[in-house]
Amino acid sequence: MDGFVLPNVKRNMGFIENHLDGVDFFMGDKLTGVDIMMSFPLEAGMSRMPNRDDYPIISGYLDRIHARKHYKTAIEKGGEYVYS
Repeated sequence: MDGFVLPNVKRNMGFIENHLDGVDFFMGDKLTGVDIMMSFPLEAGMSRMPNRDDYPIISGYLDRIHARKHYKTAIEKGGEYVYS
């Protein structure tokens, strides 16, 4: 894990962090299907990161997703995620 997986996860998370710098969503200022598809893997990945503070832009992105009315409705109907 420490020799291969974690360094690659960190590299990929850094790439995403850089891509989201200065924009609200993956394609700019509007939510698109890309954001719907990327929200779950980013939520799952961030739930396993040793230090979420290393990725403040991704954290902010997920906060914007979580603040959306339809996201909240889905969680109310389906329940909170369990990442185990």
